[in-house]
Amino acid sequence: MSSDKKRTIFFNLLLMIASIIATLLITECIFRLVSPQNLTGSWFVSTDSGLLVNKSSGTAKHQHGDRVVRYSFYEPNFRGAPPKENGIKILVVGDSFTFGLLLDEEDTYVYHLQQHTDKEFGTGVCQYLNAAVGGWGTADYVAYIEDFGNIVKPDIILVFFNGMNINRSVNRGIYTLSDKTN
Repeated sequence: MSSDKKRTIFFNLLLMIASIIATLLITECIFRLVSPQNLTGSWFVSTDSGLLVNKSSGTAKHQHGDRVVRYSFYEPNFRGAPPKENGIKILVVGDSFTFGLLLDEEDTYVYHLQQHTDKEFGTGVCQYLNAAVGGWGTADYVAYIEDFGNIVKPDIILVFFNGMNINRSVNRGIYTLSDKTN
């Protein structure tokens, strides 16, 4: 193959790569102008057993349209305030309603429960530990307690439940009944 033909092939490949890069950059600019996407960080992690939980430390930004919220997380996988040593531990499990999706911490009903409990019984007597995760069903609640119950050692487990929870549990298939009739 002649050196002119090699140069032509090299130039054509280089031109093709440059065209692809330019097309991708132009497409990105068009999407950012016409249909900008929300910027949201991830706060989900998967346990060794495959259960989806909140991360166990740090913060995450969640944006939907003009609404921007920052979530704070603490061990083991709680949203809200860090766990305290003393007092009655009330483990709260539920789905996105209980988690407080797109709500500041002070607007979640777990936070309001804490405020009312503190007012009624005194600060520090009880602590609500919000382990809820968006998309959870009843089977996920049980799996979380199996995985983290010995770490959390709750005095009370408070389950927030809605009609979607059963459907999610059935679809997830974490627990199933066997057909054996022995």
